[in-house]
Amino acid sequence: MYTHYIKIKRLLIALLIVLPGLLAAQGIKITSGGNLVANGAAKLVIMNAGFTNNGTFTPDLSSVIFSGNGSTSSSFIAGSTSTTFTNLVLNKSANGFQLNQHIGVSGVVDLQSGDSIFLNAFNIDLGSTGSLTGETNALHITGQSGGYIQIVNTLNAPSSVNPGNLGFTISSASNLGSTVIKRGHQNHGPSVYQYFDITPTNNSGLNATVKFAYFQPEINSIPEIDLALFGSTDGGNVWSLESGSTVNIGSDFVQASTVSQMGLFTLANANASLALKFIYFKAIAADAKNVLYWATATESRNDYFIIERSIDGTHFLPIGHVEAAGNSNNIRNYSFTDAASLSGMVFYRLKCVDIDNKANYSIVVKLGLNTINKSIHIYPNPASDYVSIEFTAESAGKAEIQILSIAGVKVLSKQVDCVKGVNIISVPISSLANGTYKVQVPGKLVRGATFIKN
Repeated sequence: MYTHYIKIKRLLIALLIVLPGLLAAQGIKITSGGNLVANGAAKLVIMNAGFTNNGTFTPDLSSVIFSGNGSTSSSFIAGSTSTTFTNLVLNKSANGFQLNQHIGVSGVVDLQSGDSIFLNAFNIDLGSTGSLTGETNALHITGQSGGYIQIVNTLNAPSSVNPGNLGFTISSASNLGSTVIKRGHQNHGPSVYQYFDITPTNNSGLNATVKFAYFQPEINSIPEIDLALFGSTDGGNVWSLESGSTVNIGSDFVQASTVSQMGLFTLANANASLALKFIYFKAIAADAKNVLYWATATESRNDYFIIERSIDGTHFLPIGHVEAAGNSNNIRNYSFTDAASLSGMVFYRLKCVDIDNKANYSIVVKLGLNTINKSIHIYPNPASDYVSIEFTAESAGKAEIQILSIAGVKVLSKQVDCVKGVNIISVPISSLANGTYKVQVPGKLVRGATFIKN
């Protein structure tokens, strides 16, 4: 069916229900050279299945609706062709759907029922006309593995404007001009699992009042009463507490006044500091021991790390101490070996203590003993200046880290001396064009991985 040109015509409302196995094993699949055209306000209902576009999809005024109660991974959007929807709806009785490719939405992303829409390291572009509706604490767009949702609006003397209903409200007597607003769901050190990246044409003397709406499940164990707005104008290297930052617990937002510049914004504990920026924090099982690896991009007045362990993910006890660099604008790598004999799942976190004895906590990582890592891991992802590439080598020796375009063309490489076991290699990528790239290490028994350069 999907190898031909298909039109879904509008009588009053055309309704197409796609059940697994009815049209294709993966729901709707448009093959290369194929076309799916929706006329008018057609509704394409996909139950516990996916939408894969390797051809051409013309949405007109249609709505693509994900329904059912199957697992989130069984409901997806994928394909090799850039796809733009008019309206995209989540209406499942349980679970959600995930992205397996970047998409655009020119109308409404409507969250009616179910769990959440998971970005899964991919992006939703609302253009200049799209918007969100229906988000709640229990039902919203999220994605701690990466990805963002974006809109572009012209903001001239905005008054309580919330572009795309993404949750960042701006008031200013100034003309910001064409402004890009991105929302992502990764944390920046000891922050909530949410950030906004605001890039206006005019970015000086704004004297703006802003509101940052947050979701309860993503406040990362920070006492809600202590939430405050932090801003960065250098991509997250240095953070400052925004003036007049106050939290409204009843309405789940933090407001700040007299914001002079837009940039990167997140929420963190008003009594703590975001001066320490993690690149990664990982736990690896090796030779019956658990080894922790972490790196910082920047440190300011950082004194030491306390390594804490838990067997239930809730109650942590200190097991070690590592001195910190203090002040640094360079990448600093750290490690710690837990030699205790343990069984089952264990959890680790870092308590980061500065010279004033203020403490922040890292994310929590978990590890099942005797886990063997056969994959390449890349972080941060998406990335702009550099990526850290982690893999486990079965033997020492020389290796070539290769970065390839999505078409398989090698665009960058780095020769390294590998050790037996875990290797973490930092590779500059600022020279690469924005897009998706694959990393591979020929000659090592590890699976390749992809990352996004933005």
